[in-house]
Amino acid sequence: SVYGLQGAPTFEADRYVVYLPEPLTWAARKVNIGEEELRRQLEPMRAALLAVRDRRKRPLTDDKILTDWNGLMIGAMARVGELVGEIRYVEAASRAAEFVLSRLRDDSGTLLHTFRNGRAHVPAFLDDYAFFIEGLLRLRAVTGADRWGEQAVRLAEEQERRLGDAEAGGFFAAGEDPRLLFRAKPGFDGALASGNGVSASNLIELAELTGDGRWARGAEATLLAFGESIAQAPLAHVSLVRALGRLQEPEDDAGSPVAASPAPSPVPAATPVIEALEEEARDAVEVEGHLGSSEDDVWKPFRVDLRIRPGFHINGNETDDPNLVATTVTGMLGSLRNVRYPSAEPEAGGAPGCRGRVRIEGEIERRSGGAQSVELGYQACDESRCLPPVTRLVRLG
Repeated sequence: SVYGLQGAPTFEADRYVVYLPEPLTWAARKVNIGEEELRRQLEPMRAALLAVRDRRKRPLTDDKILTDWNGLMIGAMARVGELVGEIRYVEAASRAAEFVLSRLRDDSGTLLHTFRNGRAHVPAFLDDYAFFIEGLLRLRAVTGADRWGEQAVRLAEEQERRLGDAEAGGFFAAGEDPRLLFRAKPGFDGALASGNGVSASNLIELAELTGDGRWARGAEATLLAFGESIAQAPLAHVSLVRALGRLQEPEDDAGSPVAASPAPSPVPAATPVIEALEEEARDAVEVEGHLGSSEDDVWKPFRVDLRIRPGFHINGNETDDPNLVATTVTGMLGSLRNVRYPSAEPEAGGAPGCRGRVRIEGEIERRSGGAQSVELGYQACDESRCLPPVTRLVRLG
């Protein structure tokens, strides 16, 4: 009963698989003894089973070290260490990252996929770059150490050189090789997130971290490459959809927008008319974000200042008209609380709305390094029409 040997055989023919169908505490309770006493009685049986098992060949152990799976674990350990305040987890993530950076490279410095018995080989695949860069960026956010961000930038440049599709956007699964009939460019999520979806998010974070607009343009090109597929099956492309939600307008070191093409849509490209209306909606509102200081260890105050062009107004945070889109501020890289919106005041003979200079205030959860941002959504209207709603990322400086 303890090892699941009651009833019909659980494996081929008359064979059983030995396992614990329930915790030992429960098994001990059934026979009215303590768990320690049950363990004492089981010990000679366990020794006898092990002696027989040792006469058989043991199964092979998969002891190779993979760059992509280590990248996943590095990001997870760093994040858990941050959340529960356990520095040992962050240190473990840092040691793993150092190992990959020092041991999984070839003579030219190119990232490699696998390591075993002191030897690393096989040029890195898309998932290796995507998951490892993601882990490095998480380490950078948690520790604030520039080294991790610098390595992420170096690897992203290498990924672009080796795997980037300069013509259609996105990344191939593997580098060029004459033995390949064609180079796959995966976008679907499976047991793991899509390498292209994770890479798009990485590029957006690199744009935030460095202020370099080329990373945001690379993310945009990746999303556009899969736009039609996302539209047809969004739930099969969740990592790409998540990246789409994070897409931002990159800024330079002075906080000014860097020239970039409009944010992509998960559906085929918008018509020039819609693009022009969306651009007009953006021009109707100037936006500036500010991050305040606080002694609170968790929350910091922020504000978003809006200057609405004369002749235009935006809707309030609440609207009774289902055809109008409310103004909202949501968290991009942190949680928000106590968000306060301006009142929508009616103008003589006009619709209620927010006009002139208005301010949205609240508190954002602190982050350990890296820029903080919020996402502003609004709809600009004049006296005769309402423009398409737009969403803009506001960097809090």
